[in-house]
Parts: sequence; C-alpha cells; structure tokens
Amino acid sequence: MEDSADIQDILVQLRDRLRDTDDNAGFHDVVVALEPLFEGEDVALSALATRYLEPVQSVLAGMERARMAGLEKTIGAIPGPCLAISAGGMILAANQLARDLIGPVGELEQLGIARPTLVDFIARRRQSGKQIGLLPASGERASLFVGYWAEESSALILTLARWSWPAELAEELRRVLGLTQREIEILDALMDGDGLEVIARRDGRALGTLRQQVKTIFAKVGVRSQTQLIALIAATAAAWRGTGRGSGIPAEAPAELRSAIIERDGRRIGLRIFGRKGGVPAVLVHGALFGAGDFEAERLAAYDAGLAVLAVERAGYGITDPVRGRSDFRDGVALDILAAMDHCGWSQSMLIAHDVGTAFAFRLAAQAGQRVTGIVAAPPTPPMLDWDQTATMPRAQRLHAWVAQRAPKLLDLLIALGIAHVHHSGAATLPELIFGGCDFDRAVWSQPEFEPGLASVYRLIAAQKGRGFREDMLVTNLDWSEDARSLDLPVRLLHGAQSQTVALAAVEGFVASLKRGDLHVIADAGHTLPVTHARLVFAHSVELARERFSA
Repeated sequence: MEDSADIQDILVQLRDRLRDTDDNAGFHDVVVALEPLFEGEDVALSALATRYLEPVQSVLAGMERARMAGLEKTIGAIPGPCLAISAGGMILAANQLARDLIGPVGELEQLGIARPTLVDFIARRRQSGKQIGLLPASGERASLFVGYWAEESSALILTLARWSWPAELAEELRRVLGLTQREIEILDALMDGDGLEVIARRDGRALGTLRQQVKTIFAKVGVRSQTQLIALIAATAAAWRGTGRGSGIPAEAPAELRSAIIERDGRRIGLRIFGRKGGVPAVLVHGALFGAGDFEAERLAAYDAGLAVLAVERAGYGITDPVRGRSDFRDGVALDILAAMDHCGWSQSMLIAHDVGTAFAFRLAAQAGQRVTGIVAAPPTPPMLDWDQTATMPRAQRLHAWVAQRAPKLLDLLIALGIAHVHHSGAATLPELIFGGCDFDRAVWSQPEFEPGLASVYRLIAAQKGRGFREDMLVTNLDWSEDARSLDLPVRLLHGAQSQTVALAAVEGFVASLKRGDLHVIADAGHTLPVTHARLVFAHSVELARERFSA
C-alpha cells in the first residue's frame, strides 16, 4: 500500500507527462497509474487526484474546444459537402450538405470511401503538408473528393467535388412541375456536368430528340436557357438542404435508419426510427455502449421481428440537448421519451433497454406505467447496492466505477482522454478501451463486421464530448431499486453468461426483487449481447408484448 507522499509523487509525474504526451498515450497513462492505487488509500487518492489532475482536464478541454471551433469554421466556409476526418478515420465534423449524404449514423462507407483507401490517403496528405489531393470514391455514381491535411487541427478536410441532390427534391420536382422520370434523369445529368451529346450517346437517343426534351424541361421549369436551369436547380437544392432534417415516421425500408428532431421545453431531442412501419411499438432506451440502432444487423433484426423501433438519443448523446433544472437526471430523460412517443402517436410501448439504459427504462415505467407494456433489459445493469457487485469486473472497469463514485472530476479527465484516444487511433480501438480485460467481449467487438457500427456508436457518444456518457457512469452507481420494487409490469432480463462487466449474482438478486420478473441467461453471450444476439433480444420483446396483450 502506498502512503500519501508516494501517491502524490506518482500523480505529479502523471500530470507532467499528460501535459507533454500525445492523445494516444494519455488515456492509458492515467489508467495504468491509478489501477494499483485505488481501493487502497481511497481518501488520499481521491483528494490528490482532484488536486493534481483536474487542472489537466481544463487544459485539454480548452484545447479541444479551440480545435473543434476551428474545424467548424473551416468546413462551414466551404459551399459543398465537407467533412473533417481524424488520422484514425473518424468523422470529427461535417457541414449540413455532408450530413445529408452520410445519414444519421454518419458512415463513410455511404460515400463510397473504403477505409483502407482513406487511411492511405490521410498518410500521403500528412506527408505532403497542405498540398491538395484527390480521393476517388465508388458507388452507384463515381465521385471525386478533394482533400488536404490541416495540421493545426490534426484533421483531414475532405470536400465532395461533384453535384448531388436529395432524392426527395427530385420527387417534389416531379409533383410540382410535372417533370417525368425521363426529364428528371436528363436534368440530373445536366447538373452533373454532362453535355447533350454525351447524354444522347450514353442513353442511345437521337440528339434532336434530346434537345426537344430539354426544351420541354425549360418550359415546365420556367427558364430560357441551360445556364438558367442549372442555376435555379442548384439554388433550389441548397435551399432544400438548408431546411434541416424532417420529422415523423419515415417510409418503410428493412435496414434504413431515419432521423427526426422534436422539441420539448425549448430543447432539441434527436429521434431515430427503424424496423417495420406499423409494427409492434418498441422504444429502445439505449445505454452507454451499444448505440441506438447504429448496427445494420440490429435494424434488419427489428424489421424481421415485426417491430417498429423508436430510439431516442438520450440527453448528452447525439444532438439531444442536456436536461436542465432537475434533481434527478433520469426524470428529464423519461419526459423526453414520453414526448417522442406522443410525437409518433403511440399511447403505449414496450421498452427495450441496453445496459445502463435499464435505470432509465425503470424510471419511465415508475413515472408513467400506463404507457409501458413491459421491459426487456438486454443486458441489464442492476441498481448499485454495494461495492461487492463490481467484484467480477476487470480492474480497469472497476477503476472507472470507483472514479465515478469518488472522484467525478477525474472521471471527466478519463472521458476526455478516451475520446481523444479514439479520435487519434480510430474506432477499432474501442473494444480494448471499453472491454480491456474482458476477453470474450473484447474479441467479439473486435470482429471486422462491427467496425462501421463502432464508429457510429463513438460519434453518438462524442457528439457532446461524452456528456451523456459521464451522466451514465454516475447513474451506474445509483441505488434505484425503489423504482424496480414498485413496478407491476412484466420484466424480462437477458444476461450473457460470459459477461465480466455485470455479475450474474447481482442480476439474480435484482430479478428476485421484481414482482413480475424473469431471467434468461444466454450461454454464448457476454455484455455485448445487444450486438451479437439482436434477433434474440427482439424475439423476446415481441413475445413479451404478445403475452401482455393476450392477458
């Protein structure tokens, strides 16, 4: 056991190294330094860590704010779709035109950019300074991106070098102006820079016929020349995009993830909607780790199960503004979810909770039980009754739980360093960052097919610099068992037998406290159960919903 003087020396050395080190080393420096100390001299460590490490957090936060402000200013000044991308291939920022293209989960693959090609392009741009380069992209229509490395922001600035417009605009032009599908195709080709001879040759049409069709387009749109036509349509597309995201439940598509924004008490709330239109209503109360419909396999599983899933970006995640003026953070989140259900016209819904989302689902059910048909928690994170519940955790995970309990300012530092680490090294480092020491879950989450979803999960967390994640770490240390004991609703808990993050004994104690709870232990699953067993989770949700209605 170290004495206070020894602990002070260790923390002073750590502080000095953090000031000088790069983002990649900082997070691991803190974890490695603190792991041997906590649970020994807890009082001394908490006090001294706050004294010596808290100022580092302020410096890091200031540097990150300045960097992001610079990036937003840079991409905001570019008229076309533009993104800022980290050295590890993470999207740091995007203007509205780029967000329209990459969708609500922001996957580079939607732009036709292969990750290995991007990593190679970044390496070459970093070596060349601010020299501009071209990055080709594949897809239904070939594209070129123009990019350069901005050393002052440690980011690749990437701009789309071709015309694109929202599919919804084409449909509206057909409806309002009476354009035919063929005329839309001609207009699209003209906007993309193709000449009449090129279009006629490619489409196997006579040039004279094509010229007559273009004249018909002029008449319908109300212009006299091709120049006027292109200028008007370009301005219309820019105005269309500038109106922002739509609202309401979108049209059905099996793996599609659509987004909406609503407001409550002057705050923005981000919604994500996936699954089967008109299906069994299910609200996904996301946790800290597994996103809100970020994995394509999860969205397909919901569709196949016949669920219409509404995922509310909880306060501090994505675009949802922080909750203001409430003593219990969970109350504000519960009201956000109820507002989202009202927006969708749902009087009742099943709740599906991931990890710490369990606490929020039970809070909502305790407040408005008449709106909830049941709860499926997969995996559940039970109330924190005593520190012994963390006994099965690897020591690094226990450190995070201890920091959330005893030194919240130090928690801020760990979150800031963790975000910086992924910015620098890419989403592929998340499994080690979160599940280091949990061999099963780390191996599962490291599989290549999960990397696009991991990048999306990271963006959900990092959008507000980990603000929601911080609140979740505090919630995991709460004893909210009163919400559970008072609940008279069917509850089903799905626990992965391979999990080291949550002890089976804690889950068994939790289910025993419920009036109408049952537990299913999944032998070949860990804490990553929402990702690996999405179909099983949704099957249980449909089954529980049917049991509720049949009763």
